[in-house]
Amino acid sequence: AVVTGILTVSSSVSVGGTLTYEDVTNVDSVGLITARDGIHVTGNIGLGGATYGTAGQLLTSGGPGANASWTTISASPEHTGIASGSITGGKGVCVADDGKLLPVSGFNGLRGTQTQIEDSSSVDVRNNYHDVVYSTAADKFVLFYRDENDGNKGKGIVGTQGTGANKGTITWGTGVTFTTASPLRIRALYDSTNDKVVVLYADGNTANRASVCVGSLSGSTLTFGTPVQNITGSESGGGGSMEYNSFCYCPTTDNYAIIYNSSSGNKGWCKIGKYAATNSSSWPNASVAFAPSGQARETGCWYDTTANKLIAAFNYGGDSNHGYVIAGTVANDSITFGTMQEYDDSNSDLIPDGCHDPDTGKNIVVYAGGSYHGTAKALTLSGTTFTFGSAYKFCLDSTNYPKIAYDSTGSKKFLITYSPYRSSQQWGESRIATLSGTVITYATKYEFSDDNGAASTNPSLDYNPDSQSFVAFYRGTDGVNAGAEYFVENIRSSNMTAGNYVGIANASYTNGQTASASLPGAVNTAVSGLTVGQKYYVLADGTLNTAADDANVVAGNTVAANKLIVR
Repeated sequence: AVVTGILTVSSSVSVGGTLTYEDVTNVDSVGLITARDGIHVTGNIGLGGATYGTAGQLLTSGGPGANASWTTISASPEHTGIASGSITGGKGVCVADDGKLLPVSGFNGLRGTQTQIEDSSSVDVRNNYHDVVYSTAADKFVLFYRDENDGNKGKGIVGTQGTGANKGTITWGTGVTFTTASPLRIRALYDSTNDKVVVLYADGNTANRASVCVGSLSGSTLTFGTPVQNITGSESGGGGSMEYNSFCYCPTTDNYAIIYNSSSGNKGWCKIGKYAATNSSSWPNASVAFAPSGQARETGCWYDTTANKLIAAFNYGGDSNHGYVIAGTVANDSITFGTMQEYDDSNSDLIPDGCHDPDTGKNIVVYAGGSYHGTAKALTLSGTTFTFGSAYKFCLDSTNYPKIAYDSTGSKKFLITYSPYRSSQQWGESRIATLSGTVITYATKYEFSDDNGAASTNPSLDYNPDSQSFVAFYRGTDGVNAGAEYFVENIRSSNMTAGNYVGIANASYTNGQTASASLPGAVNTAVSGLTVGQKYYVLADGTLNTAADDANVVAGNTVAANKLIVR
């Protein structure tokens, strides 16, 4: 049939063959439309109903044989990936080696300011008379010192470190007297087995022979026992005073070790003791010589828990005050030494110091080497024999009193404090040191004190494993008295570096979820509590702060308390 006009059909139409048409203005269908060769739409298309996604979503292909689905595409730059661990919205995100997204986590670094310690008199640390220890059981520092404003009495004072934003400060109690004997050459240790703080000093009442006093902590209350006197002075030749002494704890044998030079005969000696209950100590065996043919002019000692040996470093008067080390085996409250070995052939004549790294099994000794430059060297101990790494200088000025301690619970790095002589000034500086094999590298130096008195006394340095803090004590010249000053430093440790940092998390995600992070150019609204108009940085623990840490990772700028333009 050929129809040239309008065909109106009031009932069904059945077409057995092919229906061909050239123009259709409108198709109104209540059923399913199947298009064999695609659909071409020249006008608007609308999709309604809850089953068709939400406003702003796009329909995406699921691939051959799969259903299409609705998805939200962000207009802001972002990166998506699988979360490895729990990610918190508004905090930093980094990428793991397997490409998964990690929450930035770690420990923020800290550098405090020099602060003078004062009690009812004044904590005076002139003439090298002070040392500090940290009690892990009591979570307290104890500073031992000679109070020249109170009849030269030997005292101990308890310090409580602040937490959080106050971690850089220490609150001090009142000095407690352990002797009235005008102590000299004060050195101290912490007995971790018996939870005791122990102080060694040259006793003015016994011709400057060694005395030891044991103290106990109960909260912030410090109680001393009765000093044990005349511990040294019975060496061959006898009667000498204790000089150039150092003092350390031997944890594997629960012993105390005094390393010193005797003024009688000028030889290096070691005396081994132990805790004897009721806040006392016992010293049952005779002193043992480690430098029998010359003076041990300066000494430093520490314990190698990997090799289970006591290490003594000293400037040997029998060889032009060159630097030597020796290892000893402690047993039955006595010691047997190996052979002295030279680690430095310069005439430094300044007190060496060292510490052990139980994670690598190595040691580092710090000293004033050639031209009195601050120098460090790695030592590896096998039996009682040392092998030495190369010398690495941390200060090219004349260097006084280097000290070193190890960050065992955080960054696994070392902190070195020292006093350089520069432009007629002797200030206090610190440097973070990293040991890799026997190679030592240093971070940028930090000046923690501008006091000229920082070099006039042998300072002390200790580590708080609970707060991952180093605390250094030294003589200051601020104010009327030459009082003790301190500063606190924490070494940054984090899984985030400038290389693996991604951006700021857009929301909170659990392990295994698909997570997204805002990239530069995006506006992150998962942040909160920010100050408008400020530049923010990502810290080692993933939080945002207006002050950068050593990594200097920029987060972005704020336009509202909950809006960060990611940079």
